[in-house]
Formats: sequence, structure tokens, C-alpha cells
Amino acid sequence: MKSEKTIVLPTPITDSRLTPIKFHHRDKRYRKYFVCQCSCGKTIICHGASIVSGNTKSCGCLAKESRANSRLPNNKGVITQIILGIKRARKIEIYHMI
Repeated sequence: MKSEKTIVLPTPITDSRLTPIKFHHRDKRYRKYFVCQCSCGKTIICHGASIVSGNTKSCGCLAKESRANSRLPNNKGVITQIILGIKRARKIEIYHMI
């Protein structure tokens, strides 16, 4: 008679938006996969080791948010000001190198 082992849900790192809900399956290399719920509401199937290590932090919503935050504004004056600031800094660097 085989004894059934209980599978412990992995504890994610503190920065993670994922919370493991239940065990899903094992692949042919005996890696465990879990059903996880993201803080945005999506459910995904994720590798257990990547949850614990922090390689997988969300369902993809975190990357979308960080990309949206790093974009330049649509205001042309602000963009020009940023570019001129970079040019001035480069001029000063070149002047100090001589």
C-alpha cells in the first residue's frame, strides 16, 4: 500500500503578488506546479521553485505597470527639457575630460 505524501504549498517572498492556492501537477522531472492567484484577480499555473526564489512575482501585471510608469510623458515641453538636461550633462563631462 502506497502512503500518500502531503504536498506543502510554497511560501512566496514578500514582494510577490502571487498566493499559491493548490497543487496542480508534477512534470516528468518531478517539478511541482501550483495554481496561484495574483492580487489583480487572475489565476495562473506556476512552477513552485520560481515562486519561492522570487523569479515569478506576478501574472504579468507587474511588468505592465512598471512599463507604463517608465514611459515618457506626452508633454513635448517636458521631453525637450529632459533631452536638453542630458545634453548639458554630456557637455560638462566632455569639458572636464580635457
